[in-house]
Amino acid sequence: MPTRIRVAFCHYGGNAISGPASWLVRMLPRLRALDIDPFVIRYATGDEPSLATQRLADSGIDTYEIQARGLAIEVGVQQVLQLLAERAPNVVVADHVLPVMLAAYWTRPAGMPMILTVRSDDDWYRRLRSEFLIGNPQCRMHGVVAVSDELANDVASMSPDDIATMQCPSSVPIPQDTAQWDDDTFHLVYVGRLESRQKRILDLTRALIEASISRPRLKVTLYGDGPQRDAVCALLAARRGHRVSYGGRLDSDRVIPALTLAQAMVLYSAYEGLSTALQEAMACGLPVISRRMRSGIAGIVEHLQTGYLLDDDAQLGAAIDRLSADRNDWQRIATNARRLAADRFAIDNAGRRWRDFLHRLATRRRPDEIRVPDIPEIATRLAAHCMAYASVNADEARLLAGFATHWPEPLQRFVHCETHAWTHRWSCIQQGFERKILRGDALRRLCIDDTLHIRLRSWIIREAVDRGLLGEHLACEMFADASVDWQLRRWTLYRLYEQAQLSPTTVRDAAAQLLEEWQEEDTAALYQRASLLELAGSHDAAVIAFEAVLDRLDGGDFRAGCHYHLARIALAREHVGDAGAHLRRCLALCPTHQAARSLLDTTRQASPVL
Repeated sequence: MPTRIRVAFCHYGGNAISGPASWLVRMLPRLRALDIDPFVIRYATGDEPSLATQRLADSGIDTYEIQARGLAIEVGVQQVLQLLAERAPNVVVADHVLPVMLAAYWTRPAGMPMILTVRSDDDWYRRLRSEFLIGNPQCRMHGVVAVSDELANDVASMSPDDIATMQCPSSVPIPQDTAQWDDDTFHLVYVGRLESRQKRILDLTRALIEASISRPRLKVTLYGDGPQRDAVCALLAARRGHRVSYGGRLDSDRVIPALTLAQAMVLYSAYEGLSTALQEAMACGLPVISRRMRSGIAGIVEHLQTGYLLDDDAQLGAAIDRLSADRNDWQRIATNARRLAADRFAIDNAGRRWRDFLHRLATRRRPDEIRVPDIPEIATRLAAHCMAYASVNADEARLLAGFATHWPEPLQRFVHCETHAWTHRWSCIQQGFERKILRGDALRRLCIDDTLHIRLRSWIIREAVDRGLLGEHLACEMFADASVDWQLRRWTLYRLYEQAQLSPTTVRDAAAQLLEEWQEEDTAALYQRASLLELAGSHDAAVIAFEAVLDRLDGGDFRAGCHYHLARIALAREHVGDAGAHLRRCLALCPTHQAARSLLDTTRQASPVL
């Protein structure tokens, strides 16, 4: 076996509690004592610092950060390659960091082995397995580590023979102190990310509130952080009489002490790989209440042996009642859970297995230097790669918007999907605008698609107008489309008119179209109708309409606006004196009316008598 090898460990790494972050903090110092020289590459997709990276740096492990927020992914891949070329590791543990795995197009020819870590049983990991284990041979991984038996079986069944595989859980320390029974209180805890898609945290919070109201002994603490933190706190604040509290986020070294103060842990996930929190709880001698799921639970949480399995959500109360009813039964389950954890999850054993696996792959290392390509070459390669995805989640959508050289179909579907958060969908749209890939037919399809939510569609149209991307042809389609909000079409007409992007004929026709649909009778609507009459070239009717609005009002912005438009009509008729009078009245009512002041200055230059 070689003496020491250098290994790059990659992660996205935010500030939230997560199993991969805890694994890095615990595993890398152990590997350093086992012939491994580790360093960390954090591909940061947000502004928040990584506490895991900071703790590793404090322990003397080299850490490097690529700040990827707002960064086109082809630039991110290039920076990954530059870092790998400089540090020349024997092996790269890509974990599930997509830009690092995409760098395999250039690390593989150099003979630098790369490892995918499969941590969960969801669509994201399935696509990673499909793309990087059996996909294009030019970017295949050299090795794959699966955290559960089920995932390992799936990986083994699909991986080519030349890909090395290992099943190894994230693993945890086995503490000396264990959880103890309490006659007065049954303390149930949740530890993990506060998010809904996988962890179902809002459903869990509601269920625990109801359970605690009817069970005086039950006390519940929720630990963690994530996108649903504020929503969880709002649920807790909205109800009275319960005993559920939010305990904040926990650093990895505070998790086990917190667990030893409880009597059980609950896991309500829709899917898992092999939850680190579950391993930590069992190592502390905590029975685990968990929903049944295909991966990561079978053979670990055994019903009434190491925990309690729920066939449906309604059984949560019965599980709490069973585990809290009898001290001896609880102790039996707790002892079984701790024994299983010591046999299967001990981190020292996992460290030795990782060391052997890394040394096994390191023998394949060739001394070739990595070629770092230019951005166009990377972008061309990645644009073809991203089209292989049939559908995308929020993380993938953000990444695809960052490296596609055009607006790909998966992003079109992502924007339409109502199950994705507004902020994620709009973020991808903004990135598409910023990178100048959302235009042409892709933009047209979003603007005229009446199946897209009206608010999101309005945002897209307004952004396209402000960026000068709408164009006269698409504008004409939109003006004739009654599914587009009338006020939005009127606003668009005025903005494009002010930008001089429409021909006079288009302006008149669009105004006439909007006038045909006009139905409101309040003052604001009458003002808008008068403005459209002006744009349509019906000056006599516009003057009558503006004067009708003036008759309704004593002052204010509408009155000032009426005088401004009457001045424009007067100038179109070459009635300079009337125009000047209306402009002065407009400015008297609204001294900050910049358009009126500019028009008055221009008129004075042409007619000094004003």
